[in-house]
Amino acid sequence: MKSFWLAILLLLSSVLIPASRQTSTQNAQPGPQSSTASSPPVQNNPQLGLQGLVPAEDVFKDIEIFKGKGAERVLPAMEAISGSLGVPCQYCHTQFEWEKSDKQPKQTTRKMFRMIGFINEKYFPGQNKVSCWTCHHGHPEQGHPSANAPQLAQNFIHLDPADADKPAEQVFHNIQSLKGVPAGRLPLVMNFFSNSLGVDCSHCHVPNQWEKEDKEAKQTARKMLSMVHDIIHTFYGNQGQIGCFGCHEGAIKPELVASQPGK
Repeated sequence: MKSFWLAILLLLSSVLIPASRQTSTQNAQPGPQSSTASSPPVQNNPQLGLQGLVPAEDVFKDIEIFKGKGAERVLPAMEAISGSLGVPCQYCHTQFEWEKSDKQPKQTTRKMFRMIGFINEKYFPGQNKVSCWTCHHGHPEQGHPSANAPQLAQNFIHLDPADADKPAEQVFHNIQSLKGVPAGRLPLVMNFFSNSLGVDCSHCHVPNQWEKEDKEAKQTARKMLSMVHDIIHTFYGNQGQIGCFGCHEGAIKPELVASQPGK
């Protein structure tokens, strides 16, 4: 019985879904279980089988995000975190003192779950488009594009060196999301988009008529760019290293859970 309570205290104390956000609590989709993840054994407890009648904070210590939610929701959420990041319980917790908050990853995980709730509610209302797995793919840190990635956009964007320092909207047509960005940086930005999604420029643009609005993917890319800026401003004080590749990793559709791309 002692091992049961240790496991429960561990698994609950990192849950980060705001109690006031119903949709946020659904975002912790199970990822594949890491071979390195190990947690104390869990035994059955009749109190956890009341399907939400017992609030988590009445059963466990150090509850922040899961206040007011059913205690039985804790174990699946914590298993999802462990699998999605590929880490053992001790990555966020102090062993045998699971309720302690002396490790930074525990605070970071709470922040990340608030971010998941923010994204799904603001940009994908009524849907669970983003989960821990979406950015982490079984690793503690999100991925970044290779420095040797092909320069796809360089073949299509031709720029007079004299225009490199001008705002992009003064050099190119139909610039909306990237107004104010130096025109010389536009090929690098477009190339980053291409490599992040594993596509060439024609995925969003009509070749040789780049300014046209014929493709839905172009509007989606603008929406996603706005989302990235919003996340960086809201959760990172405009200093966050968040980008398209973190979720897409070279695929058009990010994975909600392992091997299951979002729709």
